[in-house]
Amino acid sequence: MSFSIARGERVGIIGRVGSGKSTPALTAAGLTVLYQSGADSGPLRKSMFRYLETFIQIEEPEKDHYFHYTHFYAAQAFHQRGGPEFDRYYARIRKVLLDRQQRDGSWVHDSIGDAWATSAALFILQVPRALLPILQR
Repeated sequence: MSFSIARGERVGIIGRVGSGKSTPALTAAGLTVLYQSGADSGPLRKSMFRYLETFIQIEEPEKDHYFHYTHFYAAQAFHQRGGPEFDRYYARIRKVLLDRQQRDGSWVHDSIGDAWATSAALFILQVPRALLPILQR
């Protein structure tokens, strides 16, 4: 993985070497790592958030094969950022997750599996409580 700066402020994380494609999933994971490492990367982090806010898929999870993975990391990154950006993000992801919860309390993902989808959804929903050490600011 590497950082990619293209078209001025558009910054994302490139996946496979040479693919040239930034993704919200890898960008969210990269942001989470930057916060958790304590690295002072203000301008880069700001540009990465701009990319994430532009390209992240929330309301239509079926369009993102990596939806649960993306939001597992995006929830952490937005939480560490805090402020109104987190509040807006969390209100949207919470609604989508709760609307898609099954009657038995689980979440469904056709290819990755229900156990992962349920685990990720529960993790995301508890992020504002910051009960886990990785969520403490």
